[in-house]
Amino acid sequence: MFIPIICDNQNQNHCSSQLSKAIEKGIWAQLIAKGIKQNQVNANSLPKGPGIILKGGGSSGKHNICLLSYSNLNQSAIATSIWLEEQGLIAKNCLILNALPLYHVSGLMPWWR
Repeated sequence: MFIPIICDNQNQNHCSSQLSKAIEKGIWAQLIAKGIKQNQVNANSLPKGPGIILKGGGSSGKHNICLLSYSNLNQSAIATSIWLEEQGLIAKNCLILNALPLYHVSGLMPWWR
């Protein structure tokens, strides 16, 4: 099971709030840009455990579905925190400014961390 979440660049708080609810429920969430056709996802093909579905591959000209499990997102966040500490920074004290939307992996990861 997954829920589609429409992300409007003019109202990122709504997208963030809906994503937080999906995370609390422990379910898959598909983040979709407002006004962009969503790719069809077969809920039966999703890996076990919760995660996030993103559209990817835009720079290659081919749009693909990216399945990012919460576990993998957490591992990425931990690795980033370790790297920041190796640079002499404390992750929780860092202010990260991000201009990318949540439906983009590079916009999602700072939010996730």
